[in-house]
Amino acid sequence: MPRFFTGLDSERAGCIDSGRNLSYLQSMTDDDRAAGQQMRASAHGLGDTKAARRAARSLMGAYHEARLAELIEHVREALAQYDAGEIDAFDLDDVIHHYKRSARELWKFCSGTGSDALFAARTLEYWEAEGEPPDWWEAGARRRRR
Repeated sequence: MPRFFTGLDSERAGCIDSGRNLSYLQSMTDDDRAAGQQMRASAHGLGDTKAARRAARSLMGAYHEARLAELIEHVREALAQYDAGEIDAFDLDDVIHHYKRSARELWKFCSGTGSDALFAARTLEYWEAEGEPPDWWEAGARRRRR
């Protein structure tokens, strides 16, 4: 389990990649990659500089957009099931609410500015190195009441 789970509570911290290996790096532009390299160089050498924070914000923006696209796929699949008559309106409504909770958890992680963005970008690096990215869909799952 990753050590630096920001934006997710400890109960949901165990929700790790459910087999979707769509890397946010695939959706990044060359400018985003350059920004990430600059952020890593700053993080390991120069520390918390304005350029490193700018690079971290760029990296987090690309990551956020890629993960949102994955979350939207769940809604798209549910809409197709609804259109095919496989699920009813209530089931579709549950999927939409699940999307909203998942997107909120993702936003909490990605929305930092300044040193928060730098910390989040470093956390992404850690998750990537450990091969344990969070499953944002599961992060939005309803909690059981005790």
